[in-house]
Amino acid sequence: MRTVRLVRGEVFFEVAHNKEKPFVVLAKAGAIRALGTAFTVRLDREDIAVMVTDGRVELSTLNSPKAVTGSADSLTMQPKVLMNLEAGQSARFTDRIDTVENINAAQIEKKLAWRSDLLIFEGETLGQVIQDVSRYTRSEIVINDPVLKDLRITGVFPTGEISALLHTLDESFDIDVAYGADEKVYLTSRAN
Repeated sequence: MRTVRLVRGEVFFEVAHNKEKPFVVLAKAGAIRALGTAFTVRLDREDIAVMVTDGRVELSTLNSPKAVTGSADSLTMQPKVLMNLEAGQSARFTDRIDTVENINAAQIEKKLAWRSDLLIFEGETLGQVIQDVSRYTRSEIVINDPVLKDLRITGVFPTGEISALLHTLDESFDIDVAYGADEKVYLTSRAN
């Protein structure tokens, strides 16, 4: 078996089909088995996000989260198959399928822009934007005004360079950007 354990972040895989050596990604208490395909796996706080760009994958949950802690050679998995995901689909799951979406080529390209060191936002909330941007910086970005979390953001920003995003928030959205100790950044509305 070819096994990869995803501890954090997001990974894009292109996998050749090989019945003799199945390819499995372990993430939290989930398992994603490639069936000759290209796909992403992303760990979020609450769940696992999978997007298939070619072929299909099998989404499973492991009976015991302890199965994820052994070495790849000593794993004894007893997966519970949740569903197969086809090209042009994405899903979020934990111990069950939370959501399944059909996605078009433009959405796939947008979601894979991080591979070209870009983050593309088209109307996502500031809360979602900060969650995505935070994966690429050591700075902790704190939204002080809850009303700002629902502010819609559109733009293209380089990964790992939060200064462009912070400058845009300051100049275009009337948001105060304050830098604190320990690499914290605070966002506060000037409208208050």
